[in-house]
Amino acid sequence: MAWPEKVSPEEEKVIEELKRRTECDLPPKLLEDESLFYRFCKARDFNLAEAEAMLRKVRIF
Repeated sequence: MAWPEKVSPEEEKVIEELKRRTECDLPPKLLEDESLFYRFCKARDFNLAEAEAMLRKVRIF
């Protein structure tokens, strides 16, 4: 995936883990949007727990 800016391998792991943790809770169309997970992770400085909490709170449907 080509991210909007360069991400480290650790940041990419956080993005992929966020996607894995929320894949059952999001519609398939949102799962295809890799930038969604990047944006939530970046907003929380790649803190997985905070990014996941924020994504679940927003519940974009």
